[in-house]
Amino acid sequence: MAVTIQGGIVIAACVMVHLTLGTIFTFGNLNPYITSYIRKHATPSDLDYSTSVWINSLAAMFQGVSMYFGGVVERRLNNPRITVLMGAWFQSFGIFLTYFTVQHSFALTMLTYGVMFGLGIGFAYAIPLGVAMRIQTAYVNPHNLTPDITDKGEKYFSQDEVLDRVPKLFLLLGGCYATMQFIGLFVSAVPPGSEPKPTAKVELNDVKVSSVRDGAKEEGVQHDYENVPNDADKGADNDVHSAAEAGTKREDETEKPPATDEVVITNHLADEIAQAGESPTPPLTPPPIVGNLTAKQMLRCGRFYILWCMFLAIGQGINFVGALYKAYGQTFIDNDRFLAWVGTLSAVCNASGRIFWGFIADRFSFPVSFMCFFTSFTVLMLTLRLTSLGGQWMFLVWVGLLFFSFSGSFSVMPTACARLFGTKHYSSNYGLVFSSQVITAALSAVLTSQLKNAIGWNGMFCMVAGFSLLSFILTVVGFRKV
Repeated sequence: MAVTIQGGIVIAACVMVHLTLGTIFTFGNLNPYITSYIRKHATPSDLDYSTSVWINSLAAMFQGVSMYFGGVVERRLNNPRITVLMGAWFQSFGIFLTYFTVQHSFALTMLTYGVMFGLGIGFAYAIPLGVAMRIQTAYVNPHNLTPDITDKGEKYFSQDEVLDRVPKLFLLLGGCYATMQFIGLFVSAVPPGSEPKPTAKVELNDVKVSSVRDGAKEEGVQHDYENVPNDADKGADNDVHSAAEAGTKREDETEKPPATDEVVITNHLADEIAQAGESPTPPLTPPPIVGNLTAKQMLRCGRFYILWCMFLAIGQGINFVGALYKAYGQTFIDNDRFLAWVGTLSAVCNASGRIFWGFIADRFSFPVSFMCFFTSFTVLMLTLRLTSLGGQWMFLVWVGLLFFSFSGSFSVMPTACARLFGTKHYSSNYGLVFSSQVITAALSAVLTSQLKNAIGWNGMFCMVAGFSLLSFILTVVGFRKV
């Protein structure tokens, strides 16, 4: 009972940290306020949404850069709590500084609310929750005022009672984030017994194998299932017994187990071996066993690059929808408080979608989950323009479903990475997969700033849908036999 209570406390503490790190998805809600404030009180005075999207893109880019190094630092320090606190407080510090930078210039705001914010999150990334969106709107725009300036079809705020609250919002957010992060990480703990043991026993087809690699705390495997080493001098835990018990070979005739990392068994590798023309695995023989891949080994695997490109392509939709859904909604919806509720619903859909798509990946396979949410996202993007005809409630549903769809990327991508490349080096391996967001964020900002005025909202929706379709095609080509 005590263990259950302690586990619940730890989960609740981690949720506190999740709430602050996940606010990267609240930029779409804050973007109209920040852009309007800079237009009136800072530079440049002609800033528009197609340019201000660079703040969110820089955050995503540097999140991708720092995520790999966060995994490296975690392994070096062997203390995930300190690693998360380093990243989380760096994020909070960037939020604090935005109080000053937003009053000065757009360029400095990109540095603090883009670069620093993204670097901090990358070190301590987690599932975002969207309660913060309603809090932000309630503070900045408590009277639910409507943007009163229209420029090139886009709407901006000019009311001082709204814009004067924008700088102070970052002091409030930074203080809340830092406090929640400290409390959450102080209460959280690494589960006991999670450290690797010096020996490992694997039972396959009634054959027990136990191995030790020069006393190091690493797991190994015996590839010859008939000839196994007899290390009786190392203690009873290192004894090896053959299932057939047909006799024991001399010690000098046995082979030592290879010095491999912790082992995993993967069906897709068996398929690749068969395609390469190697002899099939004999009956009653365990399937091929390989060590968990290091980052260097993973970079030699073709499926890493397919996964990387899939994340890059769907990232176009994630960045576009996350940053500009509210700006588009303002073109035909005058209720700012309703748009804040849209953001809240999207956050709920974002969180619940990760659970749903993760379940689909576990129940069937991660390629099936990929294909389902890529398809739904593509269809929703192609029909998003219809929401201007269907009204605000259709817009609410469509945005929620869009967040529900692309949220699968953040639950199924880690699953695919772990199943393909193992779990031992997961932090750094997934960091490399996530590095695709460095390019996708920059590409998204360039395409938006250069093409939005030329092709309009409908053209942007079609372009983003095309990237999602590309992710679907890559899934079919790269993982059809997984």
